[in-house]
Amino acid sequence: MKRKRCFFSARRGIFLCALLLCLPGCAKAPLTALPEEVRVTAALSQTPSAALPPYESVPEASVQTLAETIGAQTPAPAPVPAFTAELTPEPTPPSAHMPASDAAPAAQTLSLPQNDGAAKRRSALSVDGGAYTIAWMSDTQHYSEEFPDHYYAMTEFLTNARARLNLQYIVHTGDLVHNDDREKEWQVADEAQRIIDHIPNGVCAGNHDCDDGLPCEEYQRYFGQARYEHKPWYGGSYQNNRGHYDLIDAGNTRYIFVYMSYHPDETAVKWLNAVFKEHRDRVGVLCTHSYFKTDMTRSNDGQMLYKQVVKKNPNLYMVLCGHRYNQGCVQGWMEDDGDGVPDRLVYEMINNYQAVGEEGGDGYLRLLQMNEAAGLMRVYTYSPVKDDFNFFDTPESQHEKYTADPEDEEYELPIPWLTTYTKP
Repeated sequence: MKRKRCFFSARRGIFLCALLLCLPGCAKAPLTALPEEVRVTAALSQTPSAALPPYESVPEASVQTLAETIGAQTPAPAPVPAFTAELTPEPTPPSAHMPASDAAPAAQTLSLPQNDGAAKRRSALSVDGGAYTIAWMSDTQHYSEEFPDHYYAMTEFLTNARARLNLQYIVHTGDLVHNDDREKEWQVADEAQRIIDHIPNGVCAGNHDCDDGLPCEEYQRYFGQARYEHKPWYGGSYQNNRGHYDLIDAGNTRYIFVYMSYHPDETAVKWLNAVFKEHRDRVGVLCTHSYFKTDMTRSNDGQMLYKQVVKKNPNLYMVLCGHRYNQGCVQGWMEDDGDGVPDRLVYEMINNYQAVGEEGGDGYLRLLQMNEAAGLMRVYTYSPVKDDFNFFDTPESQHEKYTADPEDEEYELPIPWLTTYTKP
């Protein structure tokens, strides 16, 4: 099958592309086979305090109801109900990154901010009208290694902006540290992540966290099951948090965020499938470290996960990863029930800024703004370190060793689980 590509441009008012079926003039594939994936190119547009002790690791636990399926050695605690965040209605105090005078416009418009910084801060760093935000960090390793203030600034920003973003969840797709044998790096990562410990969040291990995928002692000491098992959103663990899942209710969507660390094996794949199957009534998001190469083709890990997990679970709608050096989203329809008609829209996304700028990525993180009333997901990129949107939108940025299109840093797409296929 041939790969087809559609290019979305909200500035031109055509971003939906007839619900992703391609614009007039784009090539349309006949509905004789599942439409191929489409590369989304969207045109919307301290110093550290004393180190805290690490969490004690605990023996592996897994979901009790899935123990037979995945060969778990130790049953997990009783399943917990999904967590729904309750935000205080009082206004959030102003921070260095958000002037108190900035107003929050109605989020359902999700209009593209103008190029002046004040308008961007008002529009992008606030939501209203029932919209909510999922934040996403990845490959923060060089902050732990050399620039700890950047890591602290990122998580402090998320804490301070929680109410005005209606921040419901935070994802970290691995490489919390650069050198897994350096205690100081783990202390920085631990302290930075503790700043958001009161907000629902999850992590997985990257290749730098687990000695290229082998032993995970330090990762499990600082970010193992013991750190999270008492959290109301935490659902269960695989091999002491090399994998885990979180149950989150946000807006009208019941999510399950399922994590798997670098270089999963067949046993890990069985666990992933068992968890998605057990919670088939929830919108599934797979969070992993390695899935894409820099050229946006799938890595070995990614190809295995795509064939054995993504394609097999009809409730899985998004894949989030880091590891390699790019920004982007590949989208494609899945056919789940054998009738030849596409059933499920899936977004496979990468986010990794570690190789850009002069200081390990300059603090850029990704924010996914969900507006269920409008059926839209807005993706945008912001650095609380630089107070700046989008790294790749200047001529200087195009001289980086690894470059990306700024149109892959800020865009709007239909929310996939609210989107149905329409025959051309």
